[in-house]
Amino acid sequence: MSKQMEIYLHTGIKVSVPEYLNKLNRKEIEPFAFDQNVYNDYVINEKEQAWLSINHNGDCFFITSFQVQTLAELKLARQAFIPEYLDQDLKYPLIEKMNHLKLTPISDGFDKAFAHVSVFLTDIQSLSPKQQSRFANADGDDDPIVIDKLNYISNFYNKKETRFLAGAESFSFATISENEEYFYKIHLPNTSILYLNFYLYFMEYGKIPSKQMMPRLLGNLWRSMQSNRNDFNPLLFKTMDLFS
Repeated sequence: MSKQMEIYLHTGIKVSVPEYLNKLNRKEIEPFAFDQNVYNDYVINEKEQAWLSINHNGDCFFITSFQVQTLAELKLARQAFIPEYLDQDLKYPLIEKMNHLKLTPISDGFDKAFAHVSVFLTDIQSLSPKQQSRFANADGDDDPIVIDKLNYISNFYNKKETRFLAGAESFSFATISENEEYFYKIHLPNTSILYLNFYLYFMEYGKIPSKQMMPRLLGNLWRSMQSNRNDFNPLLFKTMDLFS
């Protein structure tokens, strides 16, 4: 990886409600982010972006973030359970953090947490489509690429590009930006987790609980990369070829 690149992983995993929930402080939710009372957030550690989000049905999700250096670290950092094919002695940051906080993950038939990968680099064009696909799917550098196209939304601010990319049935998506001001002042402290919360709701209920433009565009993008959905508008995203 380039020295001019930084990679962050934001994860959400369903957990049992801990006994210490009533000792945690409520976190204020951004006004108008949702069009209904969807989540109540409880702060575990604000500095580490670690908190619990409880939705309107009482499901509890542990939300947290990590900075990683490589795709191999990215892949392992979202593991919520360790299957037999993985080395038990490797480092699994999410599992370690849940153990430290006495949180018990709930398995829904998937061994990983939902993931939002955030990447800053100085020149987004220097990143190949295959590399962008690995970030969108939260893949390691040794994982096979099983799709040949990648759907994404692109915007420009002050001539700097930011891309939002959908993973393909990987329970993940990515934001890749060359806009330093947006990435460090807006995305990391705010929208990275907000968009993950939208994604958690989308994956649970198949819809976006917001009337805001960006969440609705993301919902359309995410639907476009699901194998059992065709209810999306292809005019609202771009597509890149991975093998051209």
